[in-house]
Amino acid sequence: KPMARFDDQNLYHNATDFYLLDDEVKSLQDFIDVHKLPFSKDYLQICFDMFEMSYRGAYPTLGFICLMFGLESLFNTGGPEITKTISRHVAVLLSKDKEDGIKIYGDIRELYKIRSDIVHGRKNFSVTISELLMLRQYVRDSINKAAFLSLDKGELFDLLNIHGFERSG
Repeated sequence: KPMARFDDQNLYHNATDFYLLDDEVKSLQDFIDVHKLPFSKDYLQICFDMFEMSYRGAYPTLGFICLMFGLESLFNTGGPEITKTISRHVAVLLSKDKEDGIKIYGDIRELYKIRSDIVHGRKNFSVTISELLMLRQYVRDSINKAAFLSLDKGELFDLLNIHGFERSG
């Protein structure tokens, strides 16, 4: 039965119109079977809260910023080169091979540049639906992978720092 999905055309519509595809039902059930919500790790719960909040914004730009805040809660420890660190850590965590890692790294760098332009008032524009959906997928996948690793934030940070795009743990 339809449950929870947005599409490109109707991003902000009534929750009764959401649905899961068959393969998504299995993924969701696997996740529910393993994890108890709220997450016991604060950084994961903050990211999850931001992910959920991204669906509630009146504009795609607000959802986009929520998703970026979520990535920052997962991958930022307050050090220098935040764009590089977050982009690399998402790529290492999610990539299947080097080429995939390079693509993810580039995507996140571009998305983070948009975030920086918005937050620092350098541009006044709307985020596209495709940018929002791409970021939402990366955040969703990052939450899933980080939750299954079940590491403290510092341990996750260290693990991602020592691995390349081919393998994240």
